[in-house]
Amino acid sequence: MILRLKYASDWRAIAFVAITYSLLLLPLFWQIPLIFACFWILLSSLFCFCVGVITHNHMHHAMFQQRWTNQLFNIVLTPAMGHTATQIVIPHNYNHHASHGGAEDWSRPELAGSGIGLVRLYRYVGRMLKNAAGGTCRDNVPSLPSYLEQSLPVEKLALKIFVVLLLAIAPFKALMFVGIPWIIGIFLMLGVNLIQHESCDPTSRFNNSRNFTGALANWFFFNNGYHTIHHLKPTLHWSLLPAAHQEIVKPHIAQQLEVRSVFGFLVNQYLFCDRPSPELPKETTEEHRGLVSQIS
Repeated sequence: MILRLKYASDWRAIAFVAITYSLLLLPLFWQIPLIFACFWILLSSLFCFCVGVITHNHMHHAMFQQRWTNQLFNIVLTPAMGHTATQIVIPHNYNHHASHGGAEDWSRPELAGSGIGLVRLYRYVGRMLKNAAGGTCRDNVPSLPSYLEQSLPVEKLALKIFVVLLLAIAPFKALMFVGIPWIIGIFLMLGVNLIQHESCDPTSRFNNSRNFTGALANWFFFNNGYHTIHHLKPTLHWSLLPAAHQEIVKPHIAQQLEVRSVFGFLVNQYLFCDRPSPELPKETTEEHRGLVSQIS
């Protein structure tokens, strides 16, 4: 069989990618009633974000047993989220995971600055994109593995062909039902990094990330809420993160960094609040640094 998955749970990821393509492409050939258009665009945006999460997981732990199938899946993922799959590796895998939100992180929370929550989110995403664009051009940036170097130009070509075809078929609908979900999906993918790391301690083994433990959101977003264990074990498959979080992270993490609802936290801390959640108490971070020195 061509699709030789390492974990059967990744069939859900494949189903999500198929649903995303359906949501993006159906409006080009079928007249969506105006009353449903906004709902359709929002749903498509959410699934584009989900594809971003799937891509993130795939770049940390390739889904298929054969390398060529993983490269092919990179190409499939690219038009579904409006961004090449391989291009997330340098800013995310090589930079963010090395700094955990610290001073050398191109996506560090300080980029958000101060002010109203939504303004801070927009500012953060803009500055993060600028940092990543500049950072990847530096001479000392690690190179991609050869198989990803081979995959990247094909992904770029696939995205360009996809865009040209969409504009040739129905330019206005393509901009509305594909372009907008792409932009929102990418914005969500970048912005979620802020809520996962703001007011955390990048020098702590267990307190460097905020974790969202709600079952529904983690089912839909492929356990992306269990972020501390992901930083501890970035190649661990997403389906194993909840159990690993309970065993390794939960006994040591500061209580305020375990939050049940990601949507509730987003509303409370960013939509109706002009400041981020308070920093961890100094004694808490020092206590965990001491614990790290004992465990490491």
